[in-house]
Amino acid sequence: ALHRDDGRASSARAAAARAGFWLARCEQARPPTLRVPPAAAELTPREREIALMAASGLSSREIAERLVVSVRTVNNHLQGAFRKLGVSRRDDLADALAGAAE
Repeated sequence: ALHRDDGRASSARAAAARAGFWLARCEQARPPTLRVPPAAAELTPREREIALMAASGLSSREIAERLVVSVRTVNNHLQGAFRKLGVSRRDDLADALAGAAE
């Protein structure tokens, strides 16, 4: 909320995504500081599609070939998804996407 109030929407989304990621692992914990669950990260349809493919184990090159786009385009979409989901590694995508869907 402090990030959002300070006009830092990107930082607010990333913090909310991280909070949701960890909260999902705390077996129904509901801290009093969170009146409602953090909002799911708002991925674009293409970011979600590419993130899901990457989470399933496909490389950027394989994704690019399937979608008929460049590897650079795939990596740009992945970076956007990482930022919005508050993760920095492909290994964390599956859990973060599951948390964003809840």
